[in-house]
Amino acid sequence: MNSANIDLGSTTEVRDAVSPYFDLPANASEIKLYTAAAKADGSFENKVSAPSEVKATISSDHKTVSVTGFDFNANFVSTTKKTDGTYGKKLIIEFPIEPKTGFLGGNGVPTNDDANAGIYLNNGDLVENFPNGGASTNVDIADVTVDVTDKNIYLSQTVSAEDLVKDAEITIGDNDPLDMTKGKAEGYGLASWKYDFVDIEITSSGTSSDQTNDFDYTVTCTVKPKPSTGATAAGNTKYASGKVNVFKPVVTFQDSTIYLGTTPTFSNNYVDVVWKHGDTKASESMGAAPELTYSYSWLETAAPTDCTDVNVGVAIGQNDVTSHVTFTDTREDEYEFTVHVVKPVITSEDITIYLSNTVDLNGQMTEAGNWVCGHTGSEQKSLSANNGVTRLAPTIDYTFMVGSTPVSTATAYQPLGCTEIKATATVNGKNAPISTNTAGKDYSTFQIHVLKPAFTVTCTDLWADYGTNVTLANHLNTTVTGWSDSIAEHTGIPIVTGSAPTVFTYTYEVKDVGENVVATHMVTENDADFTVELASFKIGDLDCGTRWSEVTANKVDGADSNHNFTIHTNKFDLTIHKTWNGAAVYKQDAIFTVSGGRGPFQVVLPAGQDSIVIKGLLCGQAYTVTEDSNWTWRWEATAEQSVNCEFCDNDGHHDVNPANPHDPNTPDKHGSNAITFENILNRLKTKWFDFCTLVMENIFGVGSFERRGN
Repeated sequence: MNSANIDLGSTTEVRDAVSPYFDLPANASEIKLYTAAAKADGSFENKVSAPSEVKATISSDHKTVSVTGFDFNANFVSTTKKTDGTYGKKLIIEFPIEPKTGFLGGNGVPTNDDANAGIYLNNGDLVENFPNGGASTNVDIADVTVDVTDKNIYLSQTVSAEDLVKDAEITIGDNDPLDMTKGKAEGYGLASWKYDFVDIEITSSGTSSDQTNDFDYTVTCTVKPKPSTGATAAGNTKYASGKVNVFKPVVTFQDSTIYLGTTPTFSNNYVDVVWKHGDTKASESMGAAPELTYSYSWLETAAPTDCTDVNVGVAIGQNDVTSHVTFTDTREDEYEFTVHVVKPVITSEDITIYLSNTVDLNGQMTEAGNWVCGHTGSEQKSLSANNGVTRLAPTIDYTFMVGSTPVSTATAYQPLGCTEIKATATVNGKNAPISTNTAGKDYSTFQIHVLKPAFTVTCTDLWADYGTNVTLANHLNTTVTGWSDSIAEHTGIPIVTGSAPTVFTYTYEVKDVGENVVATHMVTENDADFTVELASFKIGDLDCGTRWSEVTANKVDGADSNHNFTIHTNKFDLTIHKTWNGAAVYKQDAIFTVSGGRGPFQVVLPAGQDSIVIKGLLCGQAYTVTEDSNWTWRWEATAEQSVNCEFCDNDGHHDVNPANPHDPNTPDKHGSNAITFENILNRLKTKWFDFCTLVMENIFGVGSFERRGN
């Protein structure tokens, strides 16, 4: 092209307008103007400063740059060489822009006002807008600052997350602090263009439903860009932390003193209340403190029987806040106050009696001259029980308990053993606890020491023949060895007075090894062990109980300690003698059968012996001994013989002498007996067998074969 298709001379105005989010430079001198010559290939030479007649101006609102003095008719760019030998020039306008004061930044922020940017005639008419509009950039998010202050509230008051946010001071960029009375929808008071490209999030943390104690809280402000394509401007988050101080009541009460049976009035104990946080008292700026109501661990309609520490409950409305209250009295030593009760000083005495005697329990109680409260030193209060003529103190009534059972006969109480008595006292129907002395003795309890008899049941081993029925009670002997308190921990007990009663009757319990209670024992072939207990006894008509005495056993056999005496079965040894009436060469082994007792059983008498001993046969049993003639077939044997051995007296047993007991490793009470068997050689049978040196077959009956060899 050799000419411009539009008439645009040097009076033509080029305008470039910025969007509402940016400002132009303050001075036109910051606008740089350049030209660049076109080349034949369509590219451009390096830019050079524009001629001086090309000038730039800035509008008063700093939104538009206007450039004049560039002759587009003379400098239009052509793809072919123009008549002046050039390809034309382009105008280059450069200037910086800054985000507008108060703009919070964001992504994809438009930089140009495309509707007002373009080529204008000198009369102000728009020739054409610039092509390829819509330029944008990412603007850094403005700085955020958050400031909070500590808050003071009374116990029972609460502060919400919204309250904490509302009281925070938040500044974004160079704007004034946000107006926290206006919500997010109103931009916290900011002009809408300032936050067109960001979201503002303000939150608080740390609050909870339980605001009875101090707690920390944090207010956070996050300004983040709204999503867009391309690069992203970073968000900005800042936070500040504060503390909510909970002021709590400090309540002061004072002690009071009353007599036993008097009803207290706690309004006399109240002093005042101060609201504090640590050592700091609540200020008037906090407003009126909540109203407190009090309750007491002791009812004002009841009279205490002892010095009573009264705990105070505190409520605000229907809510119990006692655990959050600090209590003090005028002495500044306790959070509770004390009602001092003057009471009687009562002591008691232990007593020792014989089993079956009785005690007047009232006689064991003693009242001191003064009634005092349970405190010591300057805190103790006292009152005389009498003035020497007239009793001033109320009457004291006593009741007595053994464990949880009341004593119905206090004037003639008869315990069966050492008994701890619990005494209680009442004054005008009110409990009067019995004090403890300086040594730590609790006088509300005293001990009745009951001396009980100790017995020794003596039993010795005995020996009896098999089949004897032994009456066991005849073997036992009981003696009283003394009287004592049966509880080992009872030492230094009072001396007993009077004479010991007489023990009248005893009852025993004898058990065999199977724990069966037995009265008699039928003697078997085995020894039998027994244990003995003194089952019960009586003093007069008083049944004094069971199983409390020790049993000692004088044992002759050193038996195990798990029994008291043993009934041993008498045994004897039997000797069988053998005589041979015939040639000794024909002697051989003899077999005997023993019947009766533990029989039958067989014994063998070797050929080389004249006798054999059978041990451990039972006294009281009859035995029969028979020789096996089929075995000693050459010999004619003596007929069977009977044998017995008895050791027992008429009562069926022998008592061992403890001074000379049997050796426990040998049989008990052994005796002995003997029998003799005579064998006669039968000569008609001598040809049949001769110690295996000659064995002849007898096919003819008794024949005439002669013995050969030895």
